[in-house]
Amino acid sequence: MIQAGAGAAALERGEEGSLIAGTEPRRKGWVVPALAAAVGVALLLACGLSAHHAREDASAAGAAATPMQASTDSVPSCSLLSCTSSGCDWDGAPFLCLDGGSAGGCADSASTWSGGDGCTSFCDLSGCADTLENTGVDDLPRRCLECDETQCSNLAGHPSQACGSTVPFVCLSGAATWGCADNELAWASTPSTTCGECCDVSGC
Repeated sequence: MIQAGAGAAALERGEEGSLIAGTEPRRKGWVVPALAAAVGVALLLACGLSAHHAREDASAAGAAATPMQASTDSVPSCSLLSCTSSGCDWDGAPFLCLDGGSAGGCADSASTWSGGDGCTSFCDLSGCADTLENTGVDDLPRRCLECDETQCSNLAGHPSQACGSTVPFVCLSGAATWGCADNELAWASTPSTTCGECCDVSGC
């Protein structure tokens, strides 16, 4: 009886063992693919997000590396005074800084000054040839009229004065005093510190 009971118990355990043994592999067979699929989806999402952030970082880096360009259409033309007083090459370096630490500086590109670093305003000298051609005497800040007798006398007695018929316009005051020019604009449109007074020696 004890053996039979033990045998029955063993049989029941055996049947339970068979049931467990039969159902456990099926559970494991379902769980493993599900976990694998979940891990795969998570990896795909992680890779996608990483690639997205990488593209964003690359775009941001590219934008930071690209200098700001200024359209030459938005740069004002330089005034007559700026045209005649600057030492910039109108064709090679036409962008003249007007204000700021770099005032008087020349640049071949508008983007040099458009960042505002050292230059708060600038103009374009490329149209200066047309500006000078279209400038009338009424537009000049001063005139280089024919020298009067006193001026002629002073010029004749000054050893530094060498203006002649080919360069008759002489500067009488300022940094360019005794300088000669072949046209009135050379002195009449410059800052007064450069040449505050001038005259034409042709009649002397």
